[in-house]
Amino acid sequence: MYNSESETKSVRPHRVHPKSS
Repeated sequence: MYNSESETKSVRPHRVHPKSS
């Protein structure tokens, strides 16, 4: 269930939210 694409898509928006804000 831990795919490279799934992890990057789930971690990218989460890490970009606090940095972009």
